[in-house]
Amino acid sequence: MKSGPEAEQVRCPTSGLQSVARSSTIRCPRGVDGRQAKGKHLKDIFRFADSVPGEPLMVHCRAGISRSTGVALCLIVRALHQRGDSLEMIAQEAPEIILQIRPQAAPNPLILELGFAEFLSETDARDLVVTLINHPRLLENRFLGGTRR
Repeated sequence: MKSGPEAEQVRCPTSGLQSVARSSTIRCPRGVDGRQAKGKHLKDIFRFADSVPGEPLMVHCRAGISRSTGVALCLIVRALHQRGDSLEMIAQEAPEIILQIRPQAAPNPLILELGFAEFLSETDARDLVVTLINHPRLLENRFLGGTRR
């Protein structure tokens, strides 16, 4: 991977998102106050992901359990929705994908709600959040506190 001045860099000014050469990183913000600010961050994340189509994305936060898996699940659900999958199909497929990537995933419900609201109706977004956070393994992970390996 290129680094230094010759590396191609793309940076999102409000969320600290950056892409260097073929590696794109999304660092999930911590301690952002208020729903509006978090909603803006998710809009920026979607915009950033769209700016590097087909490129791998690394989504991270400090623990890698709640915020980053919430953002990753939003990106997965959005991609499945754009592909034309039904909400029922998304509710079955998306948890399996995120659990393959991160077995201890316990996605943050607020991040899911704000992210889904960017591309689903309010009712569909809320219903999908409820369905996903009640997925047996994701629910178990929430109570285990991300200790599953």
